[in-house]
Amino acid sequence: MPPFIQTFVTMVLLSVAAPSFAAVSFSTDDCDIHSDYALTIEPDRLVMTKKDGSPAKLVISEGTLVADGRKLALSANDRERVLGIERGVRELEPDIKAIAREAIAIALEAVTEVSASFADNPQDAREAAIKIQRSAAELDAHIAGTDTISEVEVEAFVGNTVSALIGDLVGNIAAQAVKVAFSGDDKAAAELEARANGIDQKVEEIAEKRSAVLEQRATAMCPKFRNLQRLERELEVRLPNGQPLWLTSEKKT
Repeated sequence: MPPFIQTFVTMVLLSVAAPSFAAVSFSTDDCDIHSDYALTIEPDRLVMTKKDGSPAKLVISEGTLVADGRKLALSANDRERVLGIERGVRELEPDIKAIAREAIAIALEAVTEVSASFADNPQDAREAAIKIQRSAAELDAHIAGTDTISEVEVEAFVGNTVSALIGDLVGNIAAQAVKVAFSGDDKAAAELEARANGIDQKVEEIAEKRSAVLEQRATAMCPKFRNLQRLERELEVRLPNGQPLWLTSEKKT
């Protein structure tokens, strides 16, 4: 595969994956809040997990807090704070879902535009657009209809879908590259490479066109995120090692 096609693949995967899941966690760039925990919102509990450090798993449910399988003893004030955290996250859930769905729609619109620009003919372009629209509808229905929303699971679900779409697209571009290479047409080869190299700008234009409202919605959530962080900072409970339980930090720079 020519190097510029490999660069293209990497760029598209990053542009599709990066914006979609920031809201499905305690992290939000707009509010300068970072968390190492991935959040899963279940009907009867919140589950937070991280790969490195301790506790690796936290479960909040109806005013209780369990760290790595050990139920922590909470004061009456801490129980109210934990209830407040759970209530606050659930109040954010509709916005979290809406932002995730819109981010995915923006990403798949970009894939549609790029796919159309590299189709051999109008029929191929239409078929690619239909396939992507079908995938987008499935993703949207999955997020809208589930009682559980998980950063990790949604990312995996989107990643599998995007991988299949990108695979088709890359196969199309690679076929064109091989065809051009065997033709010996230097002008056609240069045009194909220029189109591939211009994809990042096309994706950026699509994202900018639709992202302003998305950013405003994310920014509007900041007071609620800040309140969650305040409740967390006020927790008196300590971990077995004596350290406070911090779910968030200021955004890493």
